[in-house]
Amino acid sequence: YAVVGATEEDLDVSWKMFKGVESTTKQEWYSNLQKLRDYKNVYGDCALGFRDDDDKELVAWVKEQRQENLKGNLDRVQKAELDALEFHWKNDYFDDQAEWLEMFNELKQYLGTYGTLEISPISSISNQRLMHGTHVQR
Repeated sequence: YAVVGATEEDLDVSWKMFKGVESTTKQEWYSNLQKLRDYKNVYGDCALGFRDDDDKELVAWVKEQRQENLKGNLDRVQKAELDALEFHWKNDYFDDQAEWLEMFNELKQYLGTYGTLEISPISSISNQRLMHGTHVQR
């Protein structure tokens, strides 16, 4: 992977940190980065958190990277490594996708339980949410 946006000096500093005092932390960071690369190779994106089989620890790591970036705690090499994967720094899109997928899974469960997609608003608050969600989708 080419690290665009990082200078040779940045890479050197990052490598020294990787080999130095923070080596365990950096090794964990690069291990998670490799997991994210593998994920992207399988799914074609870095959109963790809305697929049923997503690794919960990797989902948490991705969220942490967004937070660390907002705080200014990621070095340029780390940011460039994530940018090279077309990492989305804002998770608004993924939150929308996660909500949609959650609603879809609830709808499948409703269909399995009741054998219909005709949702009654009377039975529960959850059903009202499903009824509204399906109305919006139509």
